[in-house]
Amino acid sequence: MVVFPWRESGYCVEQFIVTATETSTQVAVNPVRARTISQDEGCSGVGSDGVTAGDYLRLEEPLGNRTVVRAQGGRRFEVRAR
Repeated sequence: MVVFPWRESGYCVEQFIVTATETSTQVAVNPVRARTISQDEGCSGVGSDGVTAGDYLRLEEPLGNRTVVRAQGGRRFEVRAR
């Protein structure tokens, strides 16, 4: 799961688009994008602490020993095993 700043009180399931560029040694996480949920889709709301939100990043290959960084700037992410 990728956690990112989100200052609103809630969000919809599948509202965020989380992508990455993968190599054999690194996963570079692209900026998270929020998409507009249409009225036809409805919203299964998720609560938020008003500071952060999170969504899953699906990788093409298991993470293994690869480092995880921001695509913009290359800053390394903290990775926690679940």
